[in-house]
Amino acid sequence: MQRYLTRGINEQIPIDIQLFCWQCYDTAKGTGKYDYLQVFELKILDEQTQQVEHRQEVPEYKQIYHLKSTNPIDQKIFIIDEGEYATMLLAEEY
Repeated sequence: MQRYLTRGINEQIPIDIQLFCWQCYDTAKGTGKYDYLQVFELKILDEQTQQVEHRQEVPEYKQIYHLKSTNPIDQKIFIIDEGEYATMLLAEEY
């Protein structure tokens, strides 16, 4: 499956967060019970902690992760699965 990133993702989201989101997506897809729209809400917990909330609507799913980070950010990311390819984009680019 081909994977694409938008310019916004490339410019604003650190590579380690991108890879983590793809890993979460792969895990969800591996269960066979995943939505075409995966949502990742990034929140700053403190100076060194990035919170990543991964969720989908159907079937309902929500998981929260805390990652060490030197530069945590607030942002919302979508991964949209189109079957033959998947695209990671900022919510504002949707």
